[in-house]
Amino acid sequence: MEVLEILRANGPALLKEDLDFFETELGTGEYSGAYIEECLVLISQIRGWQKALQGENDPPEQPGGLPPGAFVDPARLTPPGTQPALPTWTPEEQVARDLERLRKQPDYKTAFKDYLTGSSVINEAFLDAHFTLFQPWEMGAVVSVIPLGEAFLEKYFTELDPEKIARYQAFSEVFFMKHFAKLDPSLVLEKGRNEWRKKENRSTQLDVFLRLKGVRI
Repeated sequence: MEVLEILRANGPALLKEDLDFFETELGTGEYSGAYIEECLVLISQIRGWQKALQGENDPPEQPGGLPPGAFVDPARLTPPGTQPALPTWTPEEQVARDLERLRKQPDYKTAFKDYLTGSSVINEAFLDAHFTLFQPWEMGAVVSVIPLGEAFLEKYFTELDPEKIARYQAFSEVFFMKHFAKLDPSLVLEKGRNEWRKKENRSTQLDVFLRLKGVRI
């Protein structure tokens, strides 16, 4: 949610409940410290201005350029019991906006991985439908964080990092043998996540295949 944009555009019309909601959103959402601080300053200014309209003190400068003492017609404010219209976005649009924000952060890579683990939107179906939203490094991080089905790995194999597939993803012996030239057997068999990486869990077919390839792990 673009809290800062809403505060700047709708400051005079926001209700106390709106401001309370935005403070909660800033405290629980994935925003940078500088972004949160700027939003909280605006919220504080809006609260002070609203109190001033009630005659409690002289109004501070209103975000957007209203000087102290400026009069605002009460008829233009949000009527009691209604909420100002807030921007809404599709999941794709929201993720795209979030990615744009994350890429500007100094701790971009750490923040992106945290975003992945906390996202309720980004899953295999979303990735398949919106694969081009993500940059190559981001897809590498996706492979290292999100379990992906073999069909997805097969479909995008040439566009994914084979080292991360070998190390972080679970797949069948058949998939491994098919992509043996790209999947480092030492990673797959020593550090991978497949049960058959242990010799006692391998099929005879895979054992024979590995011997023919000169693998002795």
